[in-house]
Amino acid sequence: RFSFLLSLPAIMGAALVQSVDLFKGNIEGIGMGALLIGTLVAAVCGYIAVRWMLEIIKNKSLKIFSYYLWIVGAGVLFTQLMGWF
Repeated sequence: RFSFLLSLPAIMGAALVQSVDLFKGNIEGIGMGALLIGTLVAAVCGYIAVRWMLEIIKNKSLKIFSYYLWIVGAGVLFTQLMGWF
């Protein structure tokens, strides 16, 4: 939790910089209502995801997830070494 709290100032600063561009009108083709709804939906989804992940960490092991990450990492490394992507 502490590391997440440490990241909040950087996230809020980036959001502030982007908000300045938004209110200056540098983002065209997107209405203010759509941006506000998108921001709200992203915040709610992020909150739900963090709560869900904290519950998983508290109640279960992430052993299966670590196997998945090793397999995906090996696959990405393999495709990079082969020059496919």
